[in-house]
Amino acid sequence: TADFYIEGIYGEDDRELLENSAVEFILEVTEEGRDTYIWPKEGASYVDEVSVTYINQLTGDTYNVEWRAGQSIKMYPWYMIAIPEGEMGIPEGATYTLKEAEDDQHRIISYSQRKENIFGRAMSQNNMNGNLQLSQSYPEDDQPIVGTVEEKPIATIYNGAKCLKMMSNIDKRMTENSTEVPTGAKLVWRLEQYVKEESGGNWVPASGISYVVWEGGGKTPDSPQEGPPEPVSDRIETTGEDGRIILYKTDHGYPSVSFIENQVYLNLNSPDELGSDGDDDGGGMTPPDESGGMMRALFSREEESRLDIPTGPILRLVEVPEESDTEWGMLAGYWGYNQQNKQPEYGLNIDCNDARGFVNSNKMEPVEVEKRMSVQSDQQFTMILKQVVS
Repeated sequence: TADFYIEGIYGEDDRELLENSAVEFILEVTEEGRDTYIWPKEGASYVDEVSVTYINQLTGDTYNVEWRAGQSIKMYPWYMIAIPEGEMGIPEGATYTLKEAEDDQHRIISYSQRKENIFGRAMSQNNMNGNLQLSQSYPEDDQPIVGTVEEKPIATIYNGAKCLKMMSNIDKRMTENSTEVPTGAKLVWRLEQYVKEESGGNWVPASGISYVVWEGGGKTPDSPQEGPPEPVSDRIETTGEDGRIILYKTDHGYPSVSFIENQVYLNLNSPDELGSDGDDDGGGMTPPDESGGMMRALFSREEESRLDIPTGPILRLVEVPEESDTEWGMLAGYWGYNQQNKQPEYGLNIDCNDARGFVNSNKMEPVEVEKRMSVQSDQQFTMILKQVVS
């Protein structure tokens, strides 16, 4: 996947991918005995802009662009910007500070790319979907580069690209008759790991598990994605000692969580439900999405089969309703895709290998429970009503 990404921006074959990988550079200049300003300086002799040269260091191609006074400039991977000398350049003896825009220093981007392979007269196509974490790697700790043209004529900022292997995607949906959950409503999940003990086994909070939070999921079990999901944070999150994952309803929709390099299940009570070896047919993976939503951002099943997926701990995700806002209501079931007909289904009895998300209801309705006997009887009996909360 990473190879496809590199090839896509290497020769600018995929312009959208190249644009998504670009960052904004900000160049501050401090002249001796004078104020600090964003270069090019507004109100200088060159008026509104300075002509600089883009150099593609991979191909050697060059072309001129206008750098607007007082603004940042877009910088592409493996590009260099040549600033003119003299009156149009950085003043002699001045100190410069080059930095990436804060929003660009850490990002999670999704991409979809198609590669054509030609073998004689035959041609095949590979469709690749993936997620990357782009982060500034040098200078460390998101620091800028500081120097003078005389001492440091070349300033280079390095970014690293890490391929994220999304193994499971789990989202939150509501029943059809539920009221809209307000923006800002808090939702708490807990990730648990099965630990074998002499007396049997136990579920304990799972710490150190990496995940990404998205927004923009479907509203109901049958509703499609409203569009490609967007990451809520620009960083990869990690569960703490309590295993809790705290989510919020945003203006862009309902939350979902993708777990990196770890399979996570829903509605799982015992590892025996997974089979003798704990394996299954893609349980926990995001199902085929006809709307082109989440699957555009996560690995397809075809791609998954070509990955060296590591085996890991047995993990399940549960809700913590006592710590969540009441607007989320209570658990009404799970939604998933039936392995036979590939159709969405919803209920409390969804198999752990098929379940893809929680379904809640925040609307109370009366329920009538009736006891019938096959023969006439005056015998008394007791009913015990239990509610499944996670």
